[in-house]
Amino acid sequence: MNEDGVAILFIDLDNFKQVNDTHGPEKRDEILRSVGKILRSILRDKDVAGRMGGDEFVICVSARREVIQKTAMSIAQRIITGTNGVGYGIGCSIGIALITSPQDTIASTIKCADAAMYEAKKLGKNRFILFGTSN
Repeated sequence: MNEDGVAILFIDLDNFKQVNDTHGPEKRDEILRSVGKILRSILRDKDVAGRMGGDEFVICVSARREVIQKTAMSIAQRIITGTNGVGYGIGCSIGIALITSPQDTIASTIKCADAAMYEAKKLGKNRFILFGTSN
């Protein structure tokens, strides 16, 4: 079956508040621009990314249903690797949630991805967690 699957990645930058508090708004904006460039360089044309506010981003990824989980995890790992190169101790924690049934909404899937992101932070930051698992 070639139906598309959909994954939501919820990204929160690690150590962003400390950098903002220490180095001010100019460095904050520079870091956000750098993260935006990283996301653009990693994401495919059909992926959609947006900044939720502050240091949080959400990405919607689609791929064939049989490879969506692997695709989302691969993209998440590349984002983590990319943000590690920003400097100032910046990294990111990512939660991934999959739309698995017709009843799943984007809003409910974002909430699941957000919960997984908090689990990633709790487990030590700079990693991704797939909702419903603990990597």
